[in-house]
Amino acid sequence: MPKTLNVEVEAEDAASDLSAEEALDRVLPSAERLLGEETDAVAESASANDEVEAAEIASDIAAEPDENAWRVPKSSKPPIQVRRAVGQIRASALQVAGEIATEESPEKASLASGASEDVGAAREEVSALGHTSGGALPSADDLLSGQGDAASAQDAAPVARAVVEYDAAPEETVEEGRVNRRVLDRFNPFDALGETVDFSIINEFAGKLLRNDSPTLVLSPYIKDPRWLEAMRLLKADECNEAYKLANEVVGTPDADTEPAIRYAVARIEMCTSAHAARGKKTLTELAHADQGVVARLARIRLGLPEGHDGYEEDESEHLYQRIRGAKKVAADGKVADAINDLETLLAQQTSGWYKYQIRSAHVEILEKAKRYDEAAAMMLEIYRDTRSWNIGDQVEARLARLDKLASKKVFDFGERVDRMRELIQRGKFKTAREVSVENAKLRGVSGSEIKGWGLYRQAMQAEQQRKREHAAELYAQAEKLVKDPMVRPRMYFGWAKALRRLDRDPEAIALYERVCSEYPGHTLCDQSLFEAGRLSQYLGLHEQARERFARMLENYPESKMVPKALWGSAFSAYLMEDFAAMEAPLRRLIAEYPQVKDASELTMGLKAQYWLGVALLKGGDLQAAQVALQTTINRGPLTWYGRLAVARMKSAQMKPVVHIPRSQMTQADLQDLTRVRVPDDARLHIAAEYSRLGLYADAISSIRDQASIYPKPQRVHEFLAAVYLANGDASNAHWIMKNHIDQSLITHQNLRDWGVAFPLNYMDLSHQYGTQYEVSPFLVQAIIRQESGFREGVSSYAGAMGLMQLMPGTARYTQRTFLDTSGRLSRAKMVEPETNVRLGTMYIRVQTAFASDRIALALAGYNAGPAPLKDWFERFGDRELDAWVESITYREARGYVRKVFTSYVTYAGLYGDGPLPEVNLTLPEKLRDWGDVPEVENVEPDTPISLLQRTP
Repeated sequence: MPKTLNVEVEAEDAASDLSAEEALDRVLPSAERLLGEETDAVAESASANDEVEAAEIASDIAAEPDENAWRVPKSSKPPIQVRRAVGQIRASALQVAGEIATEESPEKASLASGASEDVGAAREEVSALGHTSGGALPSADDLLSGQGDAASAQDAAPVARAVVEYDAAPEETVEEGRVNRRVLDRFNPFDALGETVDFSIINEFAGKLLRNDSPTLVLSPYIKDPRWLEAMRLLKADECNEAYKLANEVVGTPDADTEPAIRYAVARIEMCTSAHAARGKKTLTELAHADQGVVARLARIRLGLPEGHDGYEEDESEHLYQRIRGAKKVAADGKVADAINDLETLLAQQTSGWYKYQIRSAHVEILEKAKRYDEAAAMMLEIYRDTRSWNIGDQVEARLARLDKLASKKVFDFGERVDRMRELIQRGKFKTAREVSVENAKLRGVSGSEIKGWGLYRQAMQAEQQRKREHAAELYAQAEKLVKDPMVRPRMYFGWAKALRRLDRDPEAIALYERVCSEYPGHTLCDQSLFEAGRLSQYLGLHEQARERFARMLENYPESKMVPKALWGSAFSAYLMEDFAAMEAPLRRLIAEYPQVKDASELTMGLKAQYWLGVALLKGGDLQAAQVALQTTINRGPLTWYGRLAVARMKSAQMKPVVHIPRSQMTQADLQDLTRVRVPDDARLHIAAEYSRLGLYADAISSIRDQASIYPKPQRVHEFLAAVYLANGDASNAHWIMKNHIDQSLITHQNLRDWGVAFPLNYMDLSHQYGTQYEVSPFLVQAIIRQESGFREGVSSYAGAMGLMQLMPGTARYTQRTFLDTSGRLSRAKMVEPETNVRLGTMYIRVQTAFASDRIALALAGYNAGPAPLKDWFERFGDRELDAWVESITYREARGYVRKVFTSYVTYAGLYGDGPLPEVNLTLPEKLRDWGDVPEVENVEPDTPISLLQRTP
């Protein structure tokens, strides 16, 4: 008989006898406390009876270091970055050694460390901090008995703790023993001692570690008057006289006793004006020669003077572009080898793809000017391959084409030339594609019917790009009779199959994918063709065939980039066949070998596999192992689509999920306040910090980007960069940077602000206003804005979608005319206005939600793909549960969109909401509502308070 594991939560308060429910209703700590001190977690509701869930966070996943990150250049000594990093490591080692030597008791430290591991949040936050406090550790007796220093009054809030009740059974298999031991080890390492651990003492001690006193950059503004920031904005916009007038109102005319940084900023403004330029230059000259401090360096930069060394070696002060220009000058003097050596050294020190491109591009330029065309063309081909998906693709392609003509031998192999024609067509460059096709025919020496076949192939791709898919399919069929070239024919099969797939002619598409591999077994498209054939078989319900094709791909192409997708496809087909045991092998391999590979949802395959492993175990009857697997999913992604699915699965099986989410009261003003940003003090960032304190955010951003391009990067440099972008009102760049530097499994009080930057509150006032008015969660509206436009008001997609919520003009006008009863013409200019766009977009997601019978995931699929595809997917896969239904969506973009936006929706609710997190209903509705059948929406006054905008004391 399997053993049962019961997880409960108790809320204890050192100062009162509040119940768990009452404790959760207490006012949360302020943002200042959240960002500066440890705070007890607020657990979410675990069941219909409002039982409180316990808190735990999974371990950090250490990133693999770049094997080339520390490459030493061709010189007698390593670069300054390496030497300084070694010095930092040596200093840190000495500091740690000193702290260990002064520790009161190693035994106590060991016990405290072991206890903190099972607190969850404390362990994660302490390990993320990466240093040890000098404070004395509590004794083992204190930890186990609850005695010791009393918690301070501010830490007397309820402490959520996990209590495990484990019922031993007479018989226990070896495997059961291992599973049970892992569960016990995870939740209660003190079980063998038979003691109750007072977690409040551990939390208090962990908080002391978190409140470290290590030096950080000073980022508090010199002047808090908002008029000063407006003056800096006007300066950036070259509205110099207005900037001078406003600055003068705030600080008057600076004199010698004024703070040097303020004098510098006012001098910048004066130099911008015609009337005061001479005085401004005089002030900057005085500051530049006054001392060697940061303000003097700023003045020297502004005047074009050498910065000064400020304790660093000369090569440290050179920026990336200065060094590139220096290398070009060396080459112009005839020392090409020295110039290339300098660029290779600089390239080895970079981590940014864009900066690497700039260096490699300069390398090509030097080779071209030296008339070493073959080498230049070969390097440009490498750049082309690496950047073909970038926005600069046209520029790179044109440069490569020029070098290709200059080189003594052609750098493109013929297959790449065919691919280049296809890529040109995809970018709408039909004329250039035709020229390339003609050139390819000449190079290949073909004529007659073969040339005609190539022309038909090119026209078919062009028709497909123009969405004339029936015509494209006809042209492919004609081309197939004429094209015989073995480099062209398999590519033609592959393109033809994609066209048929989009016409829902899946069996014909599968046959063409199979022909790629049967006729050309060694071709580079074989692995992808087998995967696509398996995927289409899965959509058709031919799961045996799908599994066979996935297995063949995995066996024949074990190094293919399609392996993770094929493993998932194999597991999912097994699930749909109810062969749950067969799911385990591919899912465990995904978890072990490809945990960080991301799919279209931007969530990792490891997280997806972990969730579905839990489902497989649950469906297979192994409840105990399923509980562990599902809880692990929650720990690794508490605010993700799969984390919420895991909660729903556990509740449906009468299990008690454990979700730890530190709640906050952060507002948009909090997130834009740089005073709250903690960045380790680093002299390389002093200039950026000074710019930030003055409100010269554009200059700060430029300086930070320069330092981020030099290895080793300063600690938390990306967090600093994102914070300054947000302070400058650029939520788009801020969230794009930060979303790549947060760990979905690690959300703590210590990094809440980083999460806030990744999920900013720009336009939340509009999301709140129209969300409450149309009965749509403002957090859902905000999530859609984040995904659709990235907070860019005037952005338009290639398909014509516009504005913050990316509405097609026809959809916007239809929504206004049909559901909002608003008269008047809706121009494109009006459509992209934030208020209009959010109003129409919110109403449209409300219409989609009504159509989807109030299932948010289905509504998101409809918002992305339209009501017709949603209806088709519901009719084809409506007998499946919601998680499987979403994985069955046949459009890759829509499948990823649902999971991405739902994850953002949950994250916004978790970061800023007061209530429970959004729930997931695993059961699909019996039917969809009629399109346009929207239940009466109660009008709510726009200023009705919710969560973060207006809070009552």
